[in-house]
Amino acid sequence: MGRIKKTATERHEATISPYITNFIKTLVELPLHKVPEHIASFPHNWPFPRGDLYHWIAPLNRFDRILEGFTTVYALDTGPQTQPFELRLLQKGDAEDGSVTEVSVQELEACGYSADGDRELVESVLNFTR
Repeated sequence: MGRIKKTATERHEATISPYITNFIKTLVELPLHKVPEHIASFPHNWPFPRGDLYHWIAPLNRFDRILEGFTTVYALDTGPQTQPFELRLLQKGDAEDGSVTEVSVQELEACGYSADGDRELVESVLNFTR
């Protein structure tokens, strides 16, 4: 999938609110299994001054990486779903450099994930981007 290669300039950076800066920085640095909880904390009604799409490039690229990983892990890029959703992507992580950051099933269960936690992860990303 394609990543957004543009970057924010000084002009764009000058318009970002401190809350958005903090939210985005945390979002792109969190371990994958903590992303849904973090994005659920974002206000549903936009209380911020007018923003700029450039501020959201890093989170959009992360969401793209998550969706790409989900598609690959469950072979959804080769046809319809033929295997049940599990915790495979959450256990592996989505490190940009391809490194694996193992998370135990017990830790994922403690975070509230069910047996099909990868589906829950993707649903949280899709709900956030509405």
